[in-house]
Amino acid sequence: MSLERPSVVKELVIGLAAGGLWKMHHWNEQRKTRHFYDLLEKGEISVIVDEEIRMNIVMQFLHYVYSYINQRWYIEL
Repeated sequence: MSLERPSVVKELVIGLAAGGLWKMHHWNEQRKTRHFYDLLEKGEISVIVDEEIRMNIVMQFLHYVYSYINQRWYIEL
């Protein structure tokens, strides 16, 4: 069993097809995000953050700040 040499044309076609699919996916995600923010701006929808999630975000931020301060303190000694 022998391996074939890679075909440059075949690789280009596959790469362009994959890139095109990825770009279409990206455009679709951008469209959905833009639509969401348009509805939010018009007041047709609203967002409510769960208190537990909010506290988790705050705790992660405080942990990050604490770690950064400790790291800087050890470096300066």
